[in-house]
Parts: sequence; structure tokens; C-alpha cells
Amino acid sequence: MPDINFKFNANNDDIIYEKIKNLLDSSFENNSLNNIYKAALFVMYKKKVEYYAQKEKYTDDYISKLDKSINIIITSTINGFDSHIFAKQLQQSGFKIVNVMHGLSTSFRRKKDLDFFECQAPDMTLCFNTSEKEMNEELVPNAQIYPISVVQEAKNKRFRFLKRMCVNKLLKINESINIFYPSIHYPYNNLTNYGFRNSDKFNYEFEKKMILLSSNLNKKMIYKNYPKRCFIDTNPLIKFAKSFKNIKVIDGSFDFRFVSSIGDIYILGGVGASSTLTWMLGEDRPIIYLHSEKFQFINDEGKKILDKIFILVNIDEDDWDNNLIDILNKPYKELVKIWKSKKIYRDQFDEKWLMGNNLHGGKLGSKYIKDLYIKTN
Repeated sequence: MPDINFKFNANNDDIIYEKIKNLLDSSFENNSLNNIYKAALFVMYKKKVEYYAQKEKYTDDYISKLDKSINIIITSTINGFDSHIFAKQLQQSGFKIVNVMHGLSTSFRRKKDLDFFECQAPDMTLCFNTSEKEMNEELVPNAQIYPISVVQEAKNKRFRFLKRMCVNKLLKINESINIFYPSIHYPYNNLTNYGFRNSDKFNYEFEKKMILLSSNLNKKMIYKNYPKRCFIDTNPLIKFAKSFKNIKVIDGSFDFRFVSSIGDIYILGGVGASSTLTWMLGEDRPIIYLHSEKFQFINDEGKKILDKIFILVNIDEDDWDNNLIDILNKPYKELVKIWKSKKIYRDQFDEKWLMGNNLHGGKLGSKYIKDLYIKTN
């Protein structure tokens, strides 16, 4: 998406306003309470529609200045309403869109909870595995979608020792057995990207509990907070985590793919919407998966697979924190032995559900893009 720096001006469009009012009237019963609520919604929708109407004019002008001889655009950012509409505008101007999916493990989620399909807008979508292809073809039957596996960088980790040494030096961490918890929980102030999130209160209390139990472990904990934050105030949990001697906090915009090398044991807070899992699996070290039936919305087949491939802790249980402490306090060699015993299942589900370790993402992706280019030109 280009930077949108236009000056927003309120415009009066009686036809659009009438459509909004009719939509609200058809959705709510006519009573005093609903009328107050409809009035508030009308103001919000009115401003939103005005914003997108002006944004459309700005992006049309932006597209008109692009080099039309380059007619294929490759992106990994079609993940919401704005980018979806922008992709459609580009297509109307003669461009072809190839979207490379961002987050591994989307196919573990229940289909009924997906509120946005990445493969709807692009001319071609490149996904990670065959389960994602099957799910998206069922949701969008005419989509052109091809599995290519994850990036080679995640599957073939090079210079592990040097990376670990450099990250340790950069972050001033002494060499030891490290538990790495890259948190994906953050206060979002009513913002949601994927259609499901827990409340800010739950996220705060859960993260605080994770920090407290980490302080009782017999190994060093690396706590990386999620860099996204929808409040302007500082994160109080950072100061709290830093108060414990065995917890090293990584605060700021450090990309997990680059700092993951210092982990020996990983705690995975969720699947279905992020790329964090990709970089953990690439390290091939014990992963403790924190599962919940209350808000993660994993499909039935996905639940069975996750239980087989990871060391699973159910955080819906009353004593989940003690269970997690017991697992993390086990000797490292014992955890590695448990992890290796599950390798048979990770190999079994690799090409359909995980990374596609025997495939080459770059070669497969370039083949499909070349085919589209030949058809287009």
C-alpha cells in the first residue's frame, strides 16, 4: 500500500447518507434505545465512507502514474479491507496481483471464523502447504492458489553458531539454556486484525501470569513482547518483567526470525495467524504449545495434529501454570528426547500441514509466477 497522506475533508453526499440510514433502519427495530444507537453508528459510518471515497480518488491517481510495462505485482500484504480494495483497483488498471501468504498455519483454524480470505483479490496466491490450498479452494472455488512451502531461510538455518553469538552480544545475554517466549498477546484497544482476539484485560492478566511463572523456572527466560501496541502509553509489563533476574526482556522492534537463534526451548502462544511458528520449527528445538478451546478456534483435525507434533499445555485447565512450570523445569536433555519422539509426526504432516521441508519455495514460486507472466504477455 502507498502512504496515504491526503488531507481529509468532509463532503456532503445525500445519496450515500440515505443508503446508510436505510441500512441501519433495516437492521434495528424502531425504538428509542435503538434510535440513539443508530444515530451514533450513522456518524461513524458516514465518516468512514467519506474517508474511503476520498482514498479511492487518491489511489486512482497514484496508480495512473505507475509504469504499466511492469504489469505483475508480487506482494505479501493483502491481509485486510484496505489492501484488498487497492488490489482490485490495480487489477482494473491492467495489473496482475500475486499474493504470497504471510502466516503459516491458517488451515488449523475453523473455516467459519475466517472473516477475510487472502486469495479473493489476487490473480494468484502462493500458500505454504496443501491443507491451505484445499481450505482456500473450498472457500473461494475459482481462486488460483498453489502451495510452494515456506522460505528456504526458515528450513535451512545457516551459521547458527555465529547468529547466536552475535545476538547474545547485541542483547548482552550470557550463554545458557534459554526458554524463549515470543509473545503474540498485546492490548489492541478494540482493534482486531483476524476477527478474533481476547480482551485487553485477559491479555494483560495472562502475560503477567506468564512472567510470574517464568521467574520460578530453573532456566533463563527470554521474554519478547509483541512490538504492536494500540495504546500510546508504555507497556507496564516490560518494567515488571525486568524486575526478575532470570528474565531477559527483548523490547522493541527486533524481528523474531533474526533473534530466534538464542532459543533452546520455545513457548508458542497460538497458531493460525502469524509467521512466528515458521521460525520456531526451523530451529528444530522443543516447542511448548499453549492451547485453548476458548479463543483460538482450532478445527478438530488441527487439534489432533498439534497434540502429536508439539508438547502441548492446555491453558483452559485450572492448574495449567503448574503443568507448564513442571515441563519447563525438566532437564533439557529430557525435553529434547520428548521433542525428537514427535518428529515422526512432524515429518508425516510436513508437506500437507507444515513447512514442506523437501520442497524449494523459491523455485516453485518462480515457476508459477513465470507461467502467469507468459499467459499475461
